[in-house]
Amino acid sequence: MVSDSEAKVIIARNIKRILDEQGRTMYWLAKQTGDADTKIGRILRAVNVPSAGFLIRTSRALGVSLDELTGEEVTANQDAA
Repeated sequence: MVSDSEAKVIIARNIKRILDEQGRTMYWLAKQTGDADTKIGRILRAVNVPSAGFLIRTSRALGVSLDELTGEEVTANQDAA
C-alpha cells in the first residue's frame, strides 16, 4: 500500500519526467491547466498532494494516462523481491 507521502513523491517524479521528456516547463503546464504556477511548484516538490481534478487536467494537458502520472515503475530489484 502506498502512503500519501510516497504518492506525492511518485506523482511529482512522474510529472517532472514527462515535462522533461516533452521539453515543457511547469509554467507551460500552469497555462494549460489553469492552475497557479506556485501550486504546481508545490506539487512538483512533493509538498502538496494533488487533487483528482489536477491530475485529470494534467494528464489531458500532457497527453498521458492517469496511470502514467500516478504509476510507479517497477525496477529489477523490486521484481526480484
